[in-house]
Amino acid sequence: MIKRSWLSRLPFLLFSFLLFNQCGKEEITLTWQKIEVPTNNTLRTVYFADAQNGWIFGGNTWERGIALRTRDGGKTWQKDSLQQVALYGFGADTEGSVLATGYIAQVFSGSLADSNYGLTNQPLFYWARDVAAHSLKNDGFITVGGGGWVGGTIVRTWINGVTKIDTSFKQEFSSVCFSDDSTVHAVGYGQVIRSTNGGKTWKLNGAKGDFFQSVCFPTVKTGFIVGFSGTILKTTDGGETWITLRDGNALSVSSEPFRAVFFSDALRGYIVGDEGLFWQTTDGGETWKVVKDTPKVDFFDVFVKNTEGWIVGADGLVLKFEAN
Repeated sequence: MIKRSWLSRLPFLLFSFLLFNQCGKEEITLTWQKIEVPTNNTLRTVYFADAQNGWIFGGNTWERGIALRTRDGGKTWQKDSLQQVALYGFGADTEGSVLATGYIAQVFSGSLADSNYGLTNQPLFYWARDVAAHSLKNDGFITVGGGGWVGGTIVRTWINGVTKIDTSFKQEFSSVCFSDDSTVHAVGYGQVIRSTNGGKTWKLNGAKGDFFQSVCFPTVKTGFIVGFSGTILKTTDGGETWITLRDGNALSVSSEPFRAVFFSDALRGYIVGDEGLFWQTTDGGETWKVVKDTPKVDFFDVFVKNTEGWIVGADGLVLKFEAN
């Protein structure tokens, strides 16, 4: 009898290892309910300023941009159509202003006390994926995006109307956020960049290897990034360096279509993605648990305020969950 070598069993061992890693993550149950809203359009972003006041933005790409507003904690929602193409990006500053932007790079702004939205036309026609501001009335805002995989664009707009346009980046951007009044972080296709002067100049970080979708800073120093292949990055020094908590391209892990990450503090965080993907961590991203029994719908954003969490996604999906 010919004895098989361990090399002949390598494919089977590798398959078993991959299967274990893909199926071995602990599952948990979170209490959630589906919220009825007056649209079945795709919803991209969600934000609550406090327990009562919340916004959702989205819309179908070539039909309309949708803004939903609640003043009663999500029990009822008012709908506005803001433009003829979808709204993708959302930002909120430290003083109660909210912003949204989309394909034709128009930026809409509102506030807690205002039911109407102001409009700022960008000096460049491009796909604006996200918008961020620290103090809208004092410093203006930043929009990021690009043209597919062929070029990235950042537009810095000051309150006096002066703009700075940077189209020197090779790939598009997906997400931007402030971690303090002068430090800004942007991520996109294979790139992570950082500005320490409010978006005037940028420095490329060495992190790469995924189509990074979302960046979140729960504290000035601690931040997280997720990518569409399943990568999770973390920084504890304000974005100077990033460590890889999960490499979405590694053979030892499954590829996961992450779309958004949100941390309510340095320890408790959530990731959402396609086909009902919903993960939770309570130890700063060191370990993750899969939330089971979610609707098999693509999730695009997650947000938590105090003990209430919100998820939005395709087909007008809005979920409210207990973030305990």
